[in-house]
Amino acid sequence: MSLDPLVARFPESLRVGTEKDGSYTRQADHFALHGEQRGAAGAQPIERLEAEDITIYRDGEGLEDDSLTPETVRAVYTISEGGPLAVPTGEVFVRMTKGVCAKDRVEDLEGAGYEVTKTLFYAPNAAWLRATSGDAAEALEGIPKLEALPDVANVEPQMLTARALR
Repeated sequence: MSLDPLVARFPESLRVGTEKDGSYTRQADHFALHGEQRGAAGAQPIERLEAEDITIYRDGEGLEDDSLTPETVRAVYTISEGGPLAVPTGEVFVRMTKGVCAKDRVEDLEGAGYEVTKTLFYAPNAAWLRATSGDAAEALEGIPKLEALPDVANVEPQMLTARALR
């Protein structure tokens, strides 16, 4: 399978969050692979997110391999030109309005194509979600559906970046 359609499934841009300024822009000349990938032979690795087992590559043009799948290939984003590279996990953070418990809105969230992966005991109005299909691109594409739900105050995609040492 060719790399281009796998990366093109991800939105070209997405907001950092409903309540935050800024947006992520997909980098056409970068891609990320989750897990050890033999299919990246010939591609140039530029960054490794060890804890998450993700490697970011530049220029996968002409890269063809049957081991490249929607489950392993991710788009790469930046917030600003020259900013740090960010890779979506496929998880989305949602916060409901004050006084609304996320657990009480599970049916609405499922109707939007998501499942709750984690609720927060210290913030009952918030939860982590993923697309019911498990597909990271679908999780990002569906964010407007989440934002349109009643009582949703904020939606943010979870993005991973390299750890910066101070």
